[in-house]
Amino acid sequence: MRNIGNVHNLLANYEQAISYYQQSLDLARTIHDREGEAAALGNLGVVAAGRGDYRKADEYYQQALPCIGK
Repeated sequence: MRNIGNVHNLLANYEQAISYYQQSLDLARTIHDREGEAAALGNLGVVAAGRGDYRKADEYYQQALPCIGK
């Protein structure tokens, strides 16, 4: 799902990208995949930053930090 989100992000279909990244995040959390969770949160941050919502991007990045290296 993350890769599909990546394609939509590159095509500037941001709402679709967010939807796929959110699905990826939900799945990662369900199966306790911390790396997948960090990746999905990072991708959500990239979309937010690309849209100029730096506060939201920072929120996503801050949520990803505890997932890294665990």
